Amino acid sequence: MKKLLTPLALAISLASVQAIADNNIADSTQFGDLNDVTIDQVNVQDATASVTQSGDSNGASVVQANSTNAMTATIDTTGTANRASIFQEDSWFASATITQEGEDNGADIVQELISDDSSADIDQISAAGNTASITQTFAFSSTSAIVQENAEVNNAEIEQVETEGSDAYIQQTNTLLDDAYIFQTGFAQSAAIYQDDAWVASASISQEGSSHLATIDQNAISDYAIADISQTGTGNTASTTQSGSFGSEAYTAQAGEFNDATIMQGPLGIHLAIVNQEGQFNSAYVDQNGTADVAQIDQYGEAGYAQAVQAGDYNEAMIDQGGMGNTALVDQTGLGQAGLSNTALIQQTGAYDYATIMQSGGAGNNAVVTQN
Repeated sequence: MKKLLTPLALAISLASVQAIADNNIADSTQFGDLNDVTIDQVNVQDATASVTQSGDSNGASVVQANSTNAMTATIDTTGTANRASIFQEDSWFASATITQEGEDNGADIVQELISDDSSADIDQISAAGNTASITQTFAFSSTSAIVQENAEVNNAEIEQVETEGSDAYIQQTNTLLDDAYIFQTGFAQSAAIYQDDAWVASASISQEGSSHLATIDQNAISDYAIADISQTGTGNTASTTQSGSFGSEAYTAQAGEFNDATIMQGPLGIHLAIVNQEGQFNSAYVDQNGTADVAQIDQYGEAGYAQAVQAGDYNEAMIDQGGMGNTALVDQTGLGQAGLSNTALIQQTGAYDYATIMQSGGAGNNAVVTQN
């Protein structure tokens, strides 16, 4: 018995799939709800796939593997509760792109094995409740990017495992309650998360093994935002910027080799900054200019240097250093008064250490230096 598509079902499905010999090209276009399309291109000379869907609760999947030439896959969806996935395996110069407009959509891209010089991009626009995920493994010089705009309660994740020369970027703008996470292992990583006007946002970067670089920028009215960076082993550098925000928190932990960490927080106050560093060429710098901000820096071993600059009122700074030849500087210029003082604490364990605390605002401030 034939099943008729009625207006109630909102389903007008037009799908066309075309394959041309070794130059494999597949195109699918669907209008309506509850549609599904799957394109498989495996063990071919060329692989190009394109899917366009307009409607709700649709699904699109593209699988490409073992192409002797570059793979290209594109999925474009408009509507609510749509799901899109692209899987590419063992191809150089592979390209995967998913664009979605609407609410409660999900996008997933996986590029694995020898997918060198590949790119993966997800763009989700003007919606709420979207999720985006990119995974790249055993790739050289590959890039990943997720952009989520004008939405709320979104989640974005990028994982690059055992890659070399790869880069990852997440951008979330004009949002609320968004989460962004990047995880990288391998040689010479680089990562960046940019959140603009993102209230109660969370951004996290975790890197393991070699030349690391991580940057998080939470800008404009990113109140109660959290930025966290974790790095281990070799080249480390970390930077967190929170400007125009209130009640934001930043954490950085680095373990081993060329460490460097910079945290800067905006003028609206009640910020928390924590930097932990272990071993080798350490450096840390925290700049806070709000009210009732707290800065903590811990360093252990080798070259040291820590500085906290606080220009707002009623702030607190703590520095703890171990080893030899350390330098610690705290400069507090904001207002202090009895019961609401600026407080600066420096503790240094070792030899040839140097500590300076400057407090120039108001009365009732508290400064303590301990050297053992």
